Amino acid sequence: MKPPNCIRVVDAAMELRAHHPAGWDQFVVAMNEYAAQVLALTMNATPDVLMRAQGMAIQAGEIAQILREAPQMHAQAIAAQQKKAQMQHGRPPANPGFASL
Repeated sequence: MKPPNCIRVVDAAMELRAHHPAGWDQFVVAMNEYAAQVLALTMNATPDVLMRAQGMAIQAGEIAQILREAPQMHAQAIAAQQKKAQMQHGRPPANPGFASL
């Protein structure tokens, strides 16, 4: 199954990070701890709740991963938008490899 596009989550996360960087860092750490705890709970889950516990662990892990990778994903999205805008205006994107020549 293809994961959903998470760019709106990333954009919102970066907006929050911009307003309170220390709080954002604390939130990411807390979410990672939560994901690890949920995963650990699956080890002791009874058969009747095991599938639900596994689903919760997967979801918490994926959310934590998105939050950890949000700054890089946001930067990549901005770079892609800038490249697209340059191409639409008939200018080729800058090539940093040639800037040093």
